[in-house]
Amino acid sequence: MMPFLHKLPLSELQLSLLAIGLIAIVLVWGYNFWQERKHRKQAQRIFRAEQSDVLMLKPEGDTPEQSDANANANANANANANANANVVFDGVPERIEPVMHPFAEDVVDAPPSTAFAGTPADELVDCVVYLNIPEPITAPQFWMAQQQVLGALAGRLRWFGMDEGNGEWHQMDTHDAASYRRLLGALQVADRNGPVDAGDLDLFAAGIRQLAENFNAHFEMPAMPEVLAHAQALDEFCAAVDWRLAINLVHCNGLTLPLAGITQLAEAAGLRLGNDHVFHATDGSGQTLFTLADLGGLPFVGEALHGLTTSGVTLTIDVPRVADGSMVFDRMMNFARHLVTALDAALVDDQRMAISDAALAMIRAKIDEFQQKMTEHDIPAGSRRALRLYS
Repeated sequence: MMPFLHKLPLSELQLSLLAIGLIAIVLVWGYNFWQERKHRKQAQRIFRAEQSDVLMLKPEGDTPEQSDANANANANANANANANANVVFDGVPERIEPVMHPFAEDVVDAPPSTAFAGTPADELVDCVVYLNIPEPITAPQFWMAQQQVLGALAGRLRWFGMDEGNGEWHQMDTHDAASYRRLLGALQVADRNGPVDAGDLDLFAAGIRQLAENFNAHFEMPAMPEVLAHAQALDEFCAAVDWRLAINLVHCNGLTLPLAGITQLAEAAGLRLGNDHVFHATDGSGQTLFTLADLGGLPFVGEALHGLTTSGVTLTIDVPRVADGSMVFDRMMNFARHLVTALDAALVDDQRMAISDAALAMIRAKIDEFQQKMTEHDIPAGSRRALRLYS
């Protein structure tokens, strides 16, 4: 022990510094506590209402033999998301007024509302930022710079440059050789992999500030807490109406089905084998309406199927990705009944229980219900917006 340490008195300066330090700690803690309460209340307002259960319901009095088809509502790529989520999401949100962050003294004359008119971004799906650069910059130069600070977000982030000659926006890529003064970044905030998280938004905001500083640019960017809340609400709604409907066909007597025969029937009905080795029924634009796949996951590979058999096949509709879902369902069921007759098969669910006509009627009605909800929330099934969110 060193007893002389106990005899050193604290000077008035030391006491004052100690008091100031304690006060600073209390103030910082109080400010953080206030911010936390503020954002918690904001989140509670966003998610305060409830939405009814959107899971498939069985008809009253159904027996196991009348079980409806596999109607799993897939969480929008959130492993813990659940189709009963209580969601408040009313379509296109109120516009979040951007905050101007000047880095340069030479301000571009045109205000943002006119300088960036007719943008290609979707403010429901994207977090949109604008960069206004005093002097034109080549696309390769900007592309390299943004990859250095935002490369981790490449899967979600698109960039557009405005053609000063005609005012049109062009999506940038590694092959773009043009020069731009006005640039737009669109970060997709939700898809089947889930919503953008706070870490990605922090990275995005920091990257935009760095680019603006590098190019002496002005930029507009929404407040990230509001973007995060919107992304979570959007993702929860999308998860609640996400449904890949699947109906299985197996032989009536438990026998196997010939894969070559199934292939012939599919091709005769106009289905085409895709690169995924699954048959696709498509619309006039080539968009998939429903698919036919082997129940056990065996790929359809043309001539190699001769002599091979399968325990069954699966017909699937990705409900959010098709327009007029009930009509697509009718077309799929007409094809399914043709297979039933030709192959001596039966329609069953995942538990190999027969699907009744009543269950099929309810499935059709549920497709209409889900797609009506999507329309009410400005995400029409099969639209470009829906295809982006359900990718």
